[in-house]
Amino acid sequence: MTGASILIVEDETIVAKDIQGTLQDLGYSVPVIVASGEEAIREAQRTMPDLILMDIVLKGKTDGIFAAALIMECYDIPVVYLTAFADDTMVERARLTAPLGYIVKPFSQQQLASSIKVALTQRAARQEMKTQIDKLGRQIDEAIDSFYLFMVKKNERVAQHSRGVASLAAAISAEMGQPKAMADQLYLAGLLHDLGKLLLPMDIIQRPFNLTENENILFKQHPQLGAQIVGNMSRFTGTASLVLQHHERLDGSGYPYGVSGDNIPVAARILAVADTVEMICSESWTAPLGIDKAVDEITQNRGILYDPDVVDACLKLIKGKDFKFE
Repeated sequence: MTGASILIVEDETIVAKDIQGTLQDLGYSVPVIVASGEEAIREAQRTMPDLILMDIVLKGKTDGIFAAALIMECYDIPVVYLTAFADDTMVERARLTAPLGYIVKPFSQQQLASSIKVALTQRAARQEMKTQIDKLGRQIDEAIDSFYLFMVKKNERVAQHSRGVASLAAAISAEMGQPKAMADQLYLAGLLHDLGKLLLPMDIIQRPFNLTENENILFKQHPQLGAQIVGNMSRFTGTASLVLQHHERLDGSGYPYGVSGDNIPVAARILAVADTVEMICSESWTAPLGIDKAVDEITQNRGILYDPDVVDACLKLIKGKDFKFE
């Protein structure tokens, strides 16, 4: 797959430059070289390369394995690990991310070339499989218009909450001056963000608060469950990552991965605020606390849990434009 785009994540400058030169000699393009996990996540989203060469041990708080797991989960970009050493724990963590290969330092140009070729061949095979799955997904798409009705029948409160989140998230996006495409995607993500809850025991859905420790662990799986469902539907490209990250928080205290700051996409930060506000003030829940409590929550945690720009846009809608949930 000559001409493929390969992102290099390596904090040793000389090694990174040598890899870049070899890849370019082989006919591949290298959009950028980065030296940290945080940069890798940002550049993966920005450049969407065909493959990432990821050093496992990196400077900063985010190591290569964590960065790779998030990138593969959210953007479906395959990874080949670069490593000089690894203990058993690190090897097991890396294995669980299902990389397309490992390259052990020091390596020759021939070893690098062979590993890249094998990885890109595997990537092409995965894409073909996804194409076949996508054909099946289109059959599912034909029934999407009735999806919301299914949610209503399964749990009306979850459905009403989701509709309210969808309308607020889209309105916040528009208030922030984001492209209409983002508002449209956020509306869809809002409708589907709690889809994973429908796979949980009904008792947990009926009382999302006051859960036992084990119930809370199970409850916190709903973003991943929802993302898995949404990710298999061709129509929802890009929406799965928002469903996955709608409970992440700016300071890293959210779930399922504890992602923080700019590593959370803007759209997911919008969805998080909309979800919180609707949950607190909507009459679709057993004990709504009201709009004032919702305002207090996002105001007090502005810049801590929630993106300041998103909070400001939401407050403008609520206080100045008399926003009403659908």
